[in-house]
Amino acid sequence: MDTRDLHPPTHSKIRNIPIILKSSSTSSRQYPPISLKVASDEASKIGLPKSAFLLSPKKLQPTAKENFNNSFTTKIPAANKNSEKNSSPKNYQHQKQQQQQQQNRLKPNDSWFITPAPELKILKVNLFPAAAKGVILGQTQHPQSVARIEELEAPKFKPEEAPEADKQAPFFVKPLGDGQTLEANESDNVYLEAQIGPTDDNTITYEWLLNDQPIMQAHRFVTSYDFGFAALNILYIYPEDSGTYTLVVRNAAGEARSSIDIQCGGKDSMITDTFHPSSIQRITELEAIAVRPEEQEEGPKGAPTITAPLPPSIEGVNETGSVHFEAQFTPVDDNRLKVYWLFNGAPMKHSNRYKLLNDFGYVSMDINFVIPSDSGEYTLVVENDEGQATSTTFFDVQGSGVIYDDTNHPESLRRIQEIEAVKAAEPTEDDLPPEAPQFTQQLTGPAEALIEGQPCHFDCTISPINDPNLRIEWFHNGAPLQHSSRIRTIHDFGYVALELLHTVAEDSGTYTCKATNAAGSAETSFDISCEAKRNLYLDSHHEESWQKIQDMENYVAPKEPSPEMNFPPPQFTQQLTNFEELVEGEAVRLECRLQPVNDPTLKVYWTRDGAPLPEASRFMPSRNMDIVTLDILAVYGEDSATYECKAISEFGEATTTASVKVQATDSLLLNTQHEESWNRIKEFENRAPLVPLIPEPEKIAPRFVVELPGNLPEFQEGAPIHFEGQIEPTNDNQLVVEWYKDGMPLGNAHRFKITHDFGYVSLDILYAFAQDSGTFTCMARNELGEAQSQATIQVAPRSSIYTDTQHEESWRRIQELEAKPLPQQEMEVEAAGAPQFIEPMESLERIEGQPAHFHTRVTPINDNKLQIQWLKDGQPIGHSNRFVHTNDFGLVSLDILHTVANDQGTYTAVARNEAGEATVDATLTVQENDSINTDIQHEESWRRIQELERAPERPEEGPDADQGPPHFIQQLNSITDLIEGQPAYFEAQVQPISDPNLKIQWYHNGRPLGMSSRHVMRNDFGLVTLEIKYVLSQDIGDYRCVAKNNFGEDSTEAHLDCERRPNIITDTQHEESWRKIQEIEAPREAAPDAEAPTYAKPQFTQPLQSQGDIPEGQIVVFEGRLIPVNDPNMQIQWFLNDSPLGQSNRFTMTNDFGNVALRINGVTTHDQGTFSCKAVNAEGAAISNASLTVTGGDSLLLDSAHPASFQKIQELESMDKSRRLEYPEDEFGKPSWETTFEDVDVENEGDIVILNGHVEPATDPSLRIEWSFNGVPLPNSNRYRQENSFGDVTLTIVHVLPHDSGIYSCRAYNSQGEATTSATVKIPGYEAILRETQHPSSWDKIQELEAPKIIEEVEIVEEKEKPRFLTQIESAEVPEGTPIHLEATFQPARDSNLKVEWQCNGHPLGASQLIRTRSELGWASLDISAVNPDHEGVYTLHISNTEGEAASSASIKVAGIGDILGDTQHEESWRRIQEIEAPKIPEPDAPPPEYDTPSITTDIQDIECEEGEPSKFEASIQPTNDPNLQVQWIRNGVPLAHGNKYTISQDFGFTTLAMSYTYPEDEGVYQLRIFNDKGEAVSSATLKCAPKDALLLDTQHEESWKKIQTMEAPKPKLEEVEPEPKSAPRFTAAITSPAELHEGQPAHFETSVEPVDDANLKIQWYLNGAPVAASNRAKVVNDFGWIILNLNSVTERDSGTWECVATNDAGEARVSTELKVQGKDVILGDVQHEESWRRIQELEQPKERPEAPEGPTFDAPQFTVQLSSPENAEEGDSVHLEAQFTPVGDSKLRVEWLKDGQPIYHSNRYKMVSDFGFAILDILYLLGHDSGEYTCRVFNESGEATTSAIIDVKTKDGLILEPQNEDKARAVEQLEEQLNRRPEEVETAKEERLPVFVEPLSAPVQAEQGDRVHFSARYEPVDDNQLQVCLQYPFDNIKV
Repeated sequence: MDTRDLHPPTHSKIRNIPIILKSSSTSSRQYPPISLKVASDEASKIGLPKSAFLLSPKKLQPTAKENFNNSFTTKIPAANKNSEKNSSPKNYQHQKQQQQQQQNRLKPNDSWFITPAPELKILKVNLFPAAAKGVILGQTQHPQSVARIEELEAPKFKPEEAPEADKQAPFFVKPLGDGQTLEANESDNVYLEAQIGPTDDNTITYEWLLNDQPIMQAHRFVTSYDFGFAALNILYIYPEDSGTYTLVVRNAAGEARSSIDIQCGGKDSMITDTFHPSSIQRITELEAIAVRPEEQEEGPKGAPTITAPLPPSIEGVNETGSVHFEAQFTPVDDNRLKVYWLFNGAPMKHSNRYKLLNDFGYVSMDINFVIPSDSGEYTLVVENDEGQATSTTFFDVQGSGVIYDDTNHPESLRRIQEIEAVKAAEPTEDDLPPEAPQFTQQLTGPAEALIEGQPCHFDCTISPINDPNLRIEWFHNGAPLQHSSRIRTIHDFGYVALELLHTVAEDSGTYTCKATNAAGSAETSFDISCEAKRNLYLDSHHEESWQKIQDMENYVAPKEPSPEMNFPPPQFTQQLTNFEELVEGEAVRLECRLQPVNDPTLKVYWTRDGAPLPEASRFMPSRNMDIVTLDILAVYGEDSATYECKAISEFGEATTTASVKVQATDSLLLNTQHEESWNRIKEFENRAPLVPLIPEPEKIAPRFVVELPGNLPEFQEGAPIHFEGQIEPTNDNQLVVEWYKDGMPLGNAHRFKITHDFGYVSLDILYAFAQDSGTFTCMARNELGEAQSQATIQVAPRSSIYTDTQHEESWRRIQELEAKPLPQQEMEVEAAGAPQFIEPMESLERIEGQPAHFHTRVTPINDNKLQIQWLKDGQPIGHSNRFVHTNDFGLVSLDILHTVANDQGTYTAVARNEAGEATVDATLTVQENDSINTDIQHEESWRRIQELERAPERPEEGPDADQGPPHFIQQLNSITDLIEGQPAYFEAQVQPISDPNLKIQWYHNGRPLGMSSRHVMRNDFGLVTLEIKYVLSQDIGDYRCVAKNNFGEDSTEAHLDCERRPNIITDTQHEESWRKIQEIEAPREAAPDAEAPTYAKPQFTQPLQSQGDIPEGQIVVFEGRLIPVNDPNMQIQWFLNDSPLGQSNRFTMTNDFGNVALRINGVTTHDQGTFSCKAVNAEGAAISNASLTVTGGDSLLLDSAHPASFQKIQELESMDKSRRLEYPEDEFGKPSWETTFEDVDVENEGDIVILNGHVEPATDPSLRIEWSFNGVPLPNSNRYRQENSFGDVTLTIVHVLPHDSGIYSCRAYNSQGEATTSATVKIPGYEAILRETQHPSSWDKIQELEAPKIIEEVEIVEEKEKPRFLTQIESAEVPEGTPIHLEATFQPARDSNLKVEWQCNGHPLGASQLIRTRSELGWASLDISAVNPDHEGVYTLHISNTEGEAASSASIKVAGIGDILGDTQHEESWRRIQEIEAPKIPEPDAPPPEYDTPSITTDIQDIECEEGEPSKFEASIQPTNDPNLQVQWIRNGVPLAHGNKYTISQDFGFTTLAMSYTYPEDEGVYQLRIFNDKGEAVSSATLKCAPKDALLLDTQHEESWKKIQTMEAPKPKLEEVEPEPKSAPRFTAAITSPAELHEGQPAHFETSVEPVDDANLKIQWYLNGAPVAASNRAKVVNDFGWIILNLNSVTERDSGTWECVATNDAGEARVSTELKVQGKDVILGDVQHEESWRRIQELEQPKERPEAPEGPTFDAPQFTVQLSSPENAEEGDSVHLEAQFTPVGDSKLRVEWLKDGQPIYHSNRYKMVSDFGFAILDILYLLGHDSGEYTCRVFNESGEATTSAIIDVKTKDGLILEPQNEDKARAVEQLEEQLNRRPEEVETAKEERLPVFVEPLSAPVQAEQGDRVHFSARYEPVDDNQLQVCLQYPFDNIKV
């Protein structure tokens, strides 16, 4: 056809050109047409047909001009950069000549081939002009931008290629060596270097050879090539590296070689012979593959028999002892055998006292701490399916009789029984028949229609109201009302209500209330209507635009109909094969072949016996090309079945079947694997225990074999005394030994220690007193008689102990204080007389700054109405922290801490009371010190401070000030001299500045300016600013600032312009480098997977060892060894009593090279049982068991130790306490106080006050007691203790305080009346307590705030959130051996059900010491400490909860894969290591070691210390290596335990007992007892501790105490002085400033002004006559007369005259200075280094790329794992799409993602990963418009493959405008109202009082230099704002 037919009309801009592409190959596959949009103008420019275009991933590019007729066939090449050069028709022939060159340069990235056909024919091209749409704006709004885009996108002219110079063959300027052999030692560093030419040839290649073979890739060999130098660095050389090293240099013109010989000598430093030949042999045996024993058939099981029965009975069982039963039975290998115990024919109850054991035919039971209720018959039952066997035993418990069941107070018990037997009167009325429910008031509700969000209330009334069986039900539109936190129901006393806290539109309808009981039911209904709010406006405001958008988005381009695809029906070319004899646990693969391969409708299904395959990870079906397989990883017995593979397509179906038969095995190996060992074990276990024949001992009367010592010397008081003797018989358990002193039983005391053990009797007196003198008798008694032995001692008293008091006066005082105070009679208070000063005041002379002290004494001292006032020159002394007043017990004083000149004058102390007044005078003379300025420096400030501290009067609230419309007093300034990237700053000033309704809005080119990190908008006190941190080209335009309030608006405008920077060069300047980068970054072909090693079934070579009788709290370790040791899939599991061992910090489990261990830190009785270790791998499992028994006292005794007493208690507690006894009730009268309370005057604060009284009737159970204090109920406090015991009423106040003074009343009342008694308690200092509030309104507010709030319980429904990722994990490529860190954040962060899982290449991450994962609070991370090639792959993080799941992926690449040396470098050493590691023959176990009897080589020593000192006992013991040696410390016969008081240690034969702080009660005898199986040893010592005095009650410094009392005396007030008038301001110094600065430097202005004490002085700075506004750039300081202005960085606009103006009420002053700022050029446009610039241009010149070598060819891509569509995706969730494809190593393969057919580009929400055969798309945050079909397209030169998934996103409402909880919203409003409410101020008349220190000044007694010291004191009054406080040291004021 003619090419002219292809030209479209000239007026058309864009045309849709359907192109039909047809392959010229013989393939029957047809390809659908594609539609291209072609710019006709661009085609016409170059003279090509408008259709001659190909679709490219970057843009449309023109092709070469061709003749489009039916007979011409050609390949369509991609466009290149010379297209514009070859665009004219004149160049057509030239273009045709270059066609072949263009095809050779074609890259896969430059063209988008629609089909994989090798040749394409253009058959037909049709043009369909698109109808023009007038509504669309076709003209650009930014012509300048469009022109710039066209300029950037215009094709670049390729510079003319210069003729390439002839290549020069490479040559060596400097060869490797001079022909001599280089000798080196092993591990030396060898460096080889050569220089080559030419240096400017970039095509030169380098290759290093060793003995004419390429050198190995290893990290020891480091090569470098740079600027003509080639080097090889061998980091450390081995003898194997010896040989000839050759460097070969090649290019297109030739090659050059240079060689050098290296000889490396070896070292004899490696010892290859083993030190343990037997170990090598053992390792070989262990590593040998174990032969799996043949399984023997299980024989028939017989009925159980008991081979060793229980004894018929057990005698001599004592209470609190223990009982042990044991028996043996057969068969032992029957797993269906059941063993259980019966007690008196009933099953035994569970108890921690019972310990049961059943193991290999041996069964036992231990009963610890036997009680009488354990007496009875115990039966052991063993049964299976064949029968059962039993064995019975009996024992009786002999009680100890230590519990007394009888009461010691019969009368009290009778009274308790009477009280507990009282029962409330039962109702005698008969139950009435139920009444049918009836609504007395119908259901009512809101009368008007509701608006969404409003609350709703329904209520009604019903009868009967007292029917407990009445049930209320609510219905909505006939359906039961669902429970919700919005809905509340009420039913109480016949009132029924329903509340909806906030309504929604779905709540509209009929609400029905139904009442039902046994007699019937009733209903009532009410209708409501709720109108929904429109939170989102979904309708368009521009109908025409909306319709236009819909037309554009819904436009579907016309497509040609697709040709039909036909495929043959499926056919199995290879059928499945049967498997007949499979062993359970083996793996099997069912494989067949299926055709056709490329049918997209073909589906494959697998079934087992006609049912689908079960969901399990064992079944792995797959289909790859024509191979269809089913892998069953481990077959079980139930897998025996007929498996069918069914292929179904649109063209037919086919099936193939196979039979699989599996021989099931026992899940547990019950037969022994070692017959000989098993027979030996049975022989041991069946061996009858040797029962020693112990003859019954003959009972004899007791006698003393060794008498007590008769002649004892005289002992000194405090010395220890020891008696000992020996008696017979030694084995009589009924022998009783008693000690007497002077015929009386020896009393209990910790000083007396009695021992009776195996006939040995002793008495130790730890320290003797004089009263211990006398005769001590030891009496032994049994049934046949008694014997006694005596010893007499004499103890001489010490003269150092004084029993008489040494201080008679102190002793008498102590007796007076401890004596019970007598009740005092109330005495009338004598009227105090007129005050009188009994001591004159002395006049003083002081130098200014010194302190002054006036003091005198006044009477009466006990008049609480006496007032002291101080005057100066007849005027009251004002409050000041310099004046300290003291008035205490008649002492009146005034202290002036530091004097000033105006303190001089006459000071008068005035004392007044109701009877009169008295005065006393003194004169103070002060010598003035001129250096001290005592005048107030700031009169105005002082006056202002007094005004501020004065209680302000509450002003009347007036109307708000009127605000006018806003207006700008300073307009915006335009900015036109900026360069792109510089900051811009707009500034304006607006008024009014105090209008809270003023709003500021910025506009850019008429559009509102949005918030951005580049734009900073501020509005502060009328200063409106806009700061653009860096300007871009899109920021150019007009800026307008609009100020708006309720009265109007105003605006100001400015223009911004900036100079654009040069454009970015996006094209590569180095074609060769770019090609090289692509080659480097192309994915490498994956190495073939190595054949996975096979491992044997696990086997324990060393089983776990049982451990028994472990003391509670010890450490227990179970250890074992198993094989194989190097199986990475081996899993170790621990069990306790067949249950998985829970996670605990007490359990530590390890598995290291076949050694498995379980460490239990601090065992308890709960840890007893059977521990099992299970090892599992792909071949099977192995189990090893061990038992653990723990001894120790049970921490909880849950069963009664005395059943009889416990039964009695249960009987008492089960008595009906409400039953009313049939006896006449006592009638009690009105309460009356027989003994009233007495008033108490407490002398000292901190004493104890006790108020006692007696009230009758005391036996009235209804009598109640109430206490009150000053008419208010007595508060609860641990200082108040109230008691009422049979009429005796007591109130005890512990540690009274002054505020405890008052009237205490006790009210006793019953049903007959009440009686009250009161007493007054006075404590010193109560007069100073203010009991009434000083601020009634504040007090009321405090009470209102502190009042308990009624919190309305709201049911909180926790809403689950679907997981989504906030940040994704990032891909990385790192060198081998470096650490790597992957992390991501997600939501929800606090979901306890959220699961986090890491996967690598789609498989769960295996356990490794190099990999560590963490996950907490919305954060998950993966750390690999040192990566290796095994860590390469795609890592995926999966998070899931009950609402959904999300995933994120990233790829990890490891550089340096070839640097690993897989083969050994030392064959001889490797062979020797294998010999050493070979298994060895096990050596026979050595006999257990024997240890000697323990002994103490160094005894513990006596200790004498002071209270508070540390003490320590230590001793040396033997043997040191006995693990069974036990150490016990005893104090006064009581064992000691390790704790915070006692520190006990034992290590290598050295044991200690340490106490960090010793008290007198720690005195006593301490013993060290060590024992083992051979015997024991004991060592004793005494500890004595001298006590210290606890309290110092008397003062230690009398003079200081008197001084303190003097200083605390009250001082007279000072007379106030009128302030002086202020003067006009005056600058005392000129402004100091820099004259000239450069832009960006800081500026500092400084001057000084007077007066410095004027609080009304105002400072204002001006620049060129304009006020300087406050900003973050300028800082102004005005303090103490100094005026400073600091500018952080100056600009050119800061140049000019700076003036400072000071103004006050008296006038003003001015001072000025000049400042000049020089600007600086920001951008340097000229080059600074010409040579470097020229070199850069040379390097960036484009170079011609050499021809790329041909790479391997790959097949068309295929998807092995298709995309899957996520379910229940909601807006805000994250989505993870993942697929897998092949081939993996194709560097030309490309992956593309499409949404609804459109490409998806990278953004912050989309993350695409394509590596290692994985194609992953992560969408971080789903939006509503993300719904659609997502397609992954994989293509290369051979073809393409696609897979798709559909995502449906459920949108959410974007804005929630209504509160979700009305109650919470209402509570927030109430809280804000309370916070904003102003307290009501009530004016109260203030009472002037003298300041008093209620707590004296406290300070640390001792401190070191540099320490912090804290002083504190408390004074009153606290509400005096004229009170002044000052500190002095020693007599001078401290400035604060």
